Amino acid sequence: MSVLVDNVAKAVELLDKDYPNWFLAIDTENLWMDSPQQCILGQLYGGYCKGTRRLLGEDYTAPLGWPFEGSLPTENKDEWLKVIAARREAFLKQSAPTKKEHV
Repeated sequence: MSVLVDNVAKAVELLDKDYPNWFLAIDTENLWMDSPQQCILGQLYGGYCKGTRRLLGEDYTAPLGWPFEGSLPTENKDEWLKVIAARREAFLKQSAPTKKEHV
């Protein structure tokens, strides 16, 4: 697993515990990883620093999903978009009504 994928996985774990179905609240069209308001935490918590304080109890800038040291914002965003798309797909499958067979 790459460092980027590992960092996103750690961040997702924190989000899952604090903000169930967080992936439904993200506006992927306006996701901008360099923006403290439009990044993942900005969209969910009203600001990057508010989000890190909520999840970690302090302002945090080390590589735990926001931001990543050594990765470009576009790589970061691409990985998050993959995770969000997979989560949304799984959510829709889980939420879809099951067809009953007619006898």
